[in-house]
Amino acid sequence: MKRTRIASLLLALLLSCSLWVPHPAKAAAESGILSVAGDNVMLLTDGSLWVTNALGTTYDKLNLVSIAGDDNKGFGLTRDGKRVSWSIVEAPKVDEGISGVRQVTADGLMLKNDGTVWTDNGPVKELRGILQIASSGNAVAAVSQNGEILYRASPDAPFNVIGNIANPDSVRSVAVVEDRTVLLYDSGETVLYERFNFDERTLKIVPVTLTTEGVHIAYANDKTLFVTLRDGSVWTTGLYQDRYKLTNRIEGVGEAVRTVPVEDGKNAYVQRKDGTWVRYSDGETKDVKAPAVTSVEIHVSNAAPQIGDSIVLNIAEKYSNGALVKLPLSEAKLTIDKPHLLKLQEGGKLKALGVGEATITVASGGAAKSVSVVIGTKTALQYAVLKDNVVYLPLQPVVKALGGTSTYAAASKTFNVQLGENAITLKIGDANAVVNGRKVRLKAAPRVENGMAVFPAHLLADTIGAKVAWDAKLKQAKVSLGKASLTVVSTETAALAKKASQGSLAQYIGRTYWVNHFQQWDRFMKVTVADILPDNTGYFSIVFKSASGKTFTTYSMPASNVANLFADSYYFLAYDPYKKYNWPQSVWSQIKAGNVTLGMTKEQVLLAWGTPSSKSAVSGSGTTVETWGYPNFNFVSFANGKVVLVVE
Repeated sequence: MKRTRIASLLLALLLSCSLWVPHPAKAAAESGILSVAGDNVMLLTDGSLWVTNALGTTYDKLNLVSIAGDDNKGFGLTRDGKRVSWSIVEAPKVDEGISGVRQVTADGLMLKNDGTVWTDNGPVKELRGILQIASSGNAVAAVSQNGEILYRASPDAPFNVIGNIANPDSVRSVAVVEDRTVLLYDSGETVLYERFNFDERTLKIVPVTLTTEGVHIAYANDKTLFVTLRDGSVWTTGLYQDRYKLTNRIEGVGEAVRTVPVEDGKNAYVQRKDGTWVRYSDGETKDVKAPAVTSVEIHVSNAAPQIGDSIVLNIAEKYSNGALVKLPLSEAKLTIDKPHLLKLQEGGKLKALGVGEATITVASGGAAKSVSVVIGTKTALQYAVLKDNVVYLPLQPVVKALGGTSTYAAASKTFNVQLGENAITLKIGDANAVVNGRKVRLKAAPRVENGMAVFPAHLLADTIGAKVAWDAKLKQAKVSLGKASLTVVSTETAALAKKASQGSLAQYIGRTYWVNHFQQWDRFMKVTVADILPDNTGYFSIVFKSASGKTFTTYSMPASNVANLFADSYYFLAYDPYKKYNWPQSVWSQIKAGNVTLGMTKEQVLLAWGTPSSKSAVSGSGTTVETWGYPNFNFVSFANGKVVLVVE
């Protein structure tokens, strides 16, 4: 390879699965960002590297020209051909004894100036005269000076030649993931080589051209390929059936020149032609700029806890690039607007004490941030009562659930309640109450129902601003405090809720089915739907009873899944297969075991393996051979309607 060609490629180093991508230097200089790797690693145009990891945020000027990797681990290339490494627990450092490198991948694989390829353990003996490399996980791909495309699936596998090209110098970049290798040419042609996409006659891999307008390629972890086109648009391939097509255009990112996928095909960094960067996440885009402190960040481990849960509180200064510098709790000013709902404990943890919506505010360095925590309860309370158009709630359970306290003086039948900042005195049989030292007339007197003291619910609205609604359909009360709520049921609620929740699902109760593939139950067992049980999350469990009277209960599922389950013959059959098909017991034994054997009919294969993912047919000499394809590259071939070949 000519030195001029090597120099031009070195200037074109860019983060992707490997680093051979054109870079508009002038535009990038204007933005201050050269490349990124994950959400917490950024290379600036001055050669400095920002890394935020378990040690905090480090900012090192290492004279880098490229980086590759992610938030957990990565590598960089210095202008003088040295390798830099970092990890989730290690700050960036120049790796000793490594030099003469002109390309490094996200896995640390190195291509040196002499065309050799190295790992940390030494040279890769099978790779000589190499122009470009790519690696991802265990997979490695390389393009040699003689035009060979070399591929290795894992470290203990040999390198195989998966293709030969006449113009290796025109390959701009290479990307690889698992069994797929993609070449991008200077012409814009983008070609995919997949290990299992081969000509059955020659056994040679069939290259597939994805586009002739490509300028950049990059693979995401889920095997989605990002392709940037000359017109500035960004497209992705499908994950399986559409893996040979650019099926999805990434909208809203502007005129792009390259992408850096993050995690999966729904997340990526995109650099525009004007040098600016955006973060694309599942249809949303956000501008990315060089790091600058912008705010204080609070992270609670659970923003919707339930009473009794502990919440881990982490505080950090946030930079404009998303980097976070952990701020010790001792150095931050923290306030909780409703301390009766959340209690600060040692180690930066909070304990949820009562139902409600509390706001945590942290101030540091002139910046402040607030987050809301909505606290709920695991179960509903019992014994709500509606009498004479007055809603009554159980006094002590409700007060406790709302983070308050209560004491009872039996002699005077008086309750002293502390609910937040409110001090309340109530007396059984007396409609007069005292709230914060002021006498208040209640709509009705506290009373005893079901052996429990209850009070008129409107008191909560008058004191803490709660909204209380009575559900006449389910005969229960709902107490709302902002986004938080507490449900108090009556003695009739459970039966009413079950009937209402079942809705149209009740039609399945009493129907008979035969098990096909479901939860490893005995195949073709006759079962009858005995009940459909709702839970308090909106999910349902189906209760079956077998002919012998044994009960079987499914996992919880949404209502739509219940209907789909009965409609899908893969899971349940609406007919008795033994009566429909009068086959020998030996055949039924093979079907139940999920085995396909020679001589089986198509109906028997369908029951054994299910519906195929693909079908094809070849005719010749008066015979048609039909082949069914299944996942994991399993195949069954039929001749005259009978199995003649099984490949597993």
